[in-house]
Amino acid sequence: SVPAAGQNPGWLIEADLPRITPGAGRWAASRPDSKLSIVGSQCEAVTLKKVEGVTASAQRTLLLADDPAAPTVFGVDQVVYTFPDAKSAKVFADKVADNIDACPETVPTATVEKGPSVKGEGADDVAFSGKSFRVTQQTGAGDEPGIYRVGVVRIAERVSYLLANPGKDFDFSDAQWKAILARTGQRVSQMP
Repeated sequence: SVPAAGQNPGWLIEADLPRITPGAGRWAASRPDSKLSIVGSQCEAVTLKKVEGVTASAQRTLLLADDPAAPTVFGVDQVVYTFPDAKSAKVFADKVADNIDACPETVPTATVEKGPSVKGEGADDVAFSGKSFRVTQQTGAGDEPGIYRVGVVRIAERVSYLLANPGKDFDFSDAQWKAILARTGQRVSQMP
């Protein structure tokens, strides 16, 4: 069911994200900010900080603290792009998802696995759908690869882009990531 809108309608909140280690860790969230700092997984083939044709965009970062098993910085970035209409949002969401899916053909250091997808209805029966991927970027000889969980969720005229930075042995499960994507669709459908 669609949760109560909360203090910042449209945005994931700390309670939406599971703890990775049972009984350890706590999530903290930044305020949504229209100044974007998102970089992405290097597979999107679009400049996420400055997307053409949007009427608004903002970003929120949620970070996990107090979990000794977590990487130094572990979190989820959520960016919401608002387009003039649902068609423009679909074109953008499809483009980003297609670019990520095809990334190994254009970026030789990348490996991409398809993750869970979601479909559902949010507030006022607004439909949402989303795709996700697990991107691994080889950074150099002997270096740990960069690992990213990416989600692209479209909700009417909005697209929410999600990026998590798991470690080799510290990550959301596919079921947890799918639940986060679904909650994103529900939350963004509540945006004023």
